[in-house]
Amino acid sequence: MAINQLWPNDTSELNNPMWSALNGPHRQLAQRLADLAWYPPAIAPFVAISEVGTLPNLETAHRQGLADHAYFVGICPNSLPDGWRIVSSSNILQLFPTAEVPEYGEDTGIVLGEADKHAMRELTQTAFPDFFRERTADLGLYLGIYEGPMLVAMAGERLALSGLQEISGVCTHP
Repeated sequence: MAINQLWPNDTSELNNPMWSALNGPHRQLAQRLADLAWYPPAIAPFVAISEVGTLPNLETAHRQGLADHAYFVGICPNSLPDGWRIVSSSNILQLFPTAEVPEYGEDTGIVLGEADKHAMRELTQTAFPDFFRERTADLGLYLGIYEGPMLVAMAGERLALSGLQEISGVCTHP
C-alpha cells in the first residue's frame, strides 16, 4: 500500500475551483464565452466566472449551450443580467485530510465504464438527481460494486485541479 502526499503546497486554485478546473485539467471539456466558462449540460451543471465584478453574458452563453439551470461554484457574480435570477445559494465545504491517506488500487472496486453508465445514472438518481449526468463519468475514474446485476455502490472523480481531484458520486443503494 502506497501513501499519497497530503496535497500540493499551492492551493490557490481552490479560491475559484470551478474556474480553475475549466481552465486547467478540464479545459478540453469546457465551453466558454469571454470570462464565463461552463461544462456542457450532459457533463455537469456548473458555470464559472473569473472575477467577482464580471457580469456574465448568460443569454449568449445560453444560446451557445449553457443550460437553463446552472450552478456557480467558487466566485459568484454580484449581479445577473435581466431575465436571470438566483434561486438559492449555499456554502460548500472544502475538506482536506489531516494525515497521510493510504492509496488503494483499482481492485477496491471494479472500474466502471461505458457499459455501466445506465446503472450509474440509475443509482445516482436516488441521491444526486441533478448533478450526475449522461457524461459526468467522463470527468474521471469511477469505481463500483455490483450485487448480482445491480450496481449498489460507487464513487469517482469529478472536479479536477492541478494536483487535486474531487471525490464525487459517492453513493450506495438504499
